[in-house]
Amino acid sequence: MSIDIITVSVVFDKVGWNKALSKCIHYDFYHTWDYHQVSYCNGEGDPILFDVDIGGRGLVFPLLERVIDGSSKKDLTSVYGYPGPLLYGNVDEQCFNEVWSCFVSFLIEGDYVSLFSRCHPLYLNSYVRNNSVFSGEVVIIDLCFPEEEQLRFYRSNHKRDINKLNKLGVVCCFDNDESKLDEFIDNYDSTMNSLNASDFYFFSKDYYLKLIYSTDFETRLYSCLYNGEVICSGFFVFFEDVVQYHLGGTRSEFYHLSPTKMMFDKVRKDAIELGCKYFCLGGGLGGRNGSLFNFKLGFSKHTEEFRIIKLILDEREYRDLSSHVMNDDLFFPQYRKKL
Repeated sequence: MSIDIITVSVVFDKVGWNKALSKCIHYDFYHTWDYHQVSYCNGEGDPILFDVDIGGRGLVFPLLERVIDGSSKKDLTSVYGYPGPLLYGNVDEQCFNEVWSCFVSFLIEGDYVSLFSRCHPLYLNSYVRNNSVFSGEVVIIDLCFPEEEQLRFYRSNHKRDINKLNKLGVVCCFDNDESKLDEFIDNYDSTMNSLNASDFYFFSKDYYLKLIYSTDFETRLYSCLYNGEVICSGFFVFFEDVVQYHLGGTRSEFYHLSPTKMMFDKVRKDAIELGCKYFCLGGGLGGRNGSLFNFKLGFSKHTEEFRIIKLILDEREYRDLSSHVMNDDLFFPQYRKKL
């Protein structure tokens, strides 16, 4: 049986991109044409989607293609968030192995040095899991539980702080007005600076506007206001039955109030009204189970694995490109680590 590999460029072919995704039962906004276009405009790489088909069964894998300084070859990475490969049709182990082997061979012949991708925690097939590595956990609020059951999983201090915020008169609502966006950017950039975050976690205003005006998914900017001032805000993306916490920040002088707790609770309530089944809060900083992860765990004990795919496709080129970089098993691909 023949295997067909179709590649689609996001820059030119939204119809082809959507046609490939439509083969999959489930996918998230991270896989969409619009989100890859946002990443492309943000300078993260040239989006390309691989559709590997074997008799109506196969794999769809959206990625970003990048040039490599000092090399005539390219590499592949994923957009920010949880994209990863998706399977369609009745894929058994034998079929997957054939598809995966053909896909990897195709990349090797295509002069790619490496591939890195984050996987979607809710749509992670067992065969893909076997070809990925564990990199932490993400916290999920299961919105299918009754309201009282969801609240039962809240940590007591989270409930107490939300009640305190209500008594102080803090309110939370979504408003995509550009004035609220400017305040979000101030809060978010300030939060990232306090964490000594890398340049990767800073975005232009145009990046946020493209998210807001996307037609493939709904982006909502939620803000917590105290005496008319925005003290905390976050971007949340609603797509089909999943809402994802994308980015957020809090004004430093209001850290002690933990207004993010109220914001998460408000988004949870709105997501239920919109018919969502899952609210993904994400994981810890760098995938670690530190204070940020523990904070999110105060809303739900439901966690899913966060796994990543790391493939070296050209051993010699990878080794040569990485020769000037200190070995770091946690960074991939190593040749892209800043000196």
